[in-house]
Amino acid sequence: MTETKEPFVMYILEGVFLVFLIFVVGSIAYYLIAEPTPSELREPKIIANFIEAQELEVARKVDSMNVTVQKTDTFENGVWSHDDQLFISNVSVTDSVTFSLPIPEESNYQIVLYLTKSYDYGEWVIKVNDLETRRVDLFSTIVEPTEPVYLGMHHLTPSKTILLFEVVGHNTKARPPYYQLGIDGVEIKPVNEAP
Repeated sequence: MTETKEPFVMYILEGVFLVFLIFVVGSIAYYLIAEPTPSELREPKIIANFIEAQELEVARKVDSMNVTVQKTDTFENGVWSHDDQLFISNVSVTDSVTFSLPIPEESNYQIVLYLTKSYDYGEWVIKVNDLETRRVDLFSTIVEPTEPVYLGMHHLTPSKTILLFEVVGHNTKARPPYYQLGIDGVEIKPVNEAP
């Protein structure tokens, strides 16, 4: 009896070891080929002359409007600088918010905005020193960052440079509360006038 049991026990042990080995190899292979999670895909946004939106001074806004910092690390589509944005909410049509831009010296500058699109964001007119530069529809079926929004070249001075956002409507596909706005930051690039 002993002679017949020992090979049987050995077969069981070898089988258990083989199953364990397959499990370990399979786990390692899955780990190596599995797609990264959204958080693993996030690379820091490094842009020269970039200013975080939450660092901008709010020069003027409607009293009822809320201006807060919102974390974006749970959003699955895209990357925001420092995983947050300036979030403008409790907004009605014709409401506006104005920011002072920090300009180091009088010169010509290219201004580029980095905004957010979402299913409840509005259509906004953007002005630099009262000059309308862009109208943007920030509706999207998902929450995602926009492509760079170019506002053109402007001759700016440190004493007075303002950036104004005014809500003018919303996309017909937008959902309530319709008119929100997310700002990741602004890039203020000096323009070399030399030919």
